[in-house]
Amino acid sequence: MLTPDTWHEQLRANPAPGFGSELASLLSQRGLSYLRAAQLIPCDHSYLSRLVSGKRVPTASMVESISRAFELTEREHQRLSVLAGFVPDRMVPRLLAEIDRGVA
Repeated sequence: MLTPDTWHEQLRANPAPGFGSELASLLSQRGLSYLRAAQLIPCDHSYLSRLVSGKRVPTASMVESISRAFELTEREHQRLSVLAGFVPDRMVPRLLAEIDRGVA
């Protein structure tokens, strides 16, 4: 059974596959190349490419940096965080309860 302590570990081991496509969509919406986006974040453009392709999983601080660089709304930031495998602590008990009830 999942507990709040193991929930985050499992999500990090098997992150939602949508992070890369969400990041690619954000880049496209803003008309940014990997090089320009990497300058804004800042990070290496090849790392950014690996995030988009799913070959790398972002850290929480990288999600924060992307959110700041792209001036994401709070809702956009939360969506990106969840897709990266991070669930806000306040949501864990509710999600676990939904899983136990067979809702999620």
